[in-house]
Amino acid sequence: MLAERADPRVCGDGRVFVGGGARKREEDVAFRMLAAGNFPQHRTVCEFRRLHREDFKTLFVAVVRLACELGLAAATSCRSLPRGTSSP
Repeated sequence: MLAERADPRVCGDGRVFVGGGARKREEDVAFRMLAAGNFPQHRTVCEFRRLHREDFKTLFVAVVRLACELGLAAATSCRSLPRGTSSP
C-alpha cells in the first residue's frame, strides 16, 4: 500500500498556502532584501503563521481600524469590526 503524500501547499493547520511565495522570495528584489538572502522553506513559513496567528488577527483589526479612522476603508468594513477591541 502506498502512503499518501501530504500536499506541500497545505499548512499544518489545514489551510492552503496561496500565492507564489517561493517564486517571489527568489525573484523579487524587495523580498530578497527583506529576507537578507535567506529563503525559508514552506514549512518554516507555515510554522511562523501558526505560532503568530493571534498576533496577525490583532494586527489586522488594528490596521483596518486605522484605515477607518483615516477614511480609507469602506463603511461596511468599519461596521464589521469586532466590538471592544482596541489597537495594540
